[in-house]
Amino acid sequence: MKKLFLLLILYFFSAQSFAGSCPDGSEPVKSISADGTYFVYNCGGDS
Repeated sequence: MKKLFLLLILYFFSAQSFAGSCPDGSEPVKSISADGTYFVYNCGGDS
């Protein structure tokens, strides 16, 4: 059971690292949407 829990934690962190990086390796920039209801993540140069 502990092994399964550890694998789930590792999977979560690896999924977060893939989702949190841009193709050029930089970190995405968090900004607020046009209507102010949610956050938008843009990679460098995108507007």
